[in-house]
Amino acid sequence: MAIESGLPPCGGCQNNPCECHEPIKCVDDPVNPDPNCCSVCTGDRTGNMFWEVGPPGHPGKCKLDLLTYAQVEHILRRVPAAREHLLKITNDPILRRMAYETKLVEPDYEDNARAAARINANTLPFYTALKGKLDGSI
Repeated sequence: MAIESGLPPCGGCQNNPCECHEPIKCVDDPVNPDPNCCSVCTGDRTGNMFWEVGPPGHPGKCKLDLLTYAQVEHILRRVPAAREHLLKITNDPILRRMAYETKLVEPDYEDNARAAARINANTLPFYTALKGKLDGSI
């Protein structure tokens, strides 16, 4: 079910920073175990990838309330802007820790380009060797 913007924050913890949440039991646990009564989207929602704006006159949806911790980690690993957006929209300590600790996965083409540059750093172009010019001249 969709999460409405008027829902209170989850937990009921009044400490700042909130330390009342239990640790993650399983990566397949939902971020919000009861999305019908509360929301983890308590921060700035404007232009945030984790907030779906509703039609005029209707509240939006918090996408984090519908995800598992594994799905959030997957997004953090592959979307460069996800960390910044997550830190803006939630005060949940588990999600904030995930945002700080999860590293981006580099795309394959960046790894390949770096490897190719290292391999070819001190090599001559193949056509100079074919012409017998081993000094590097063309």
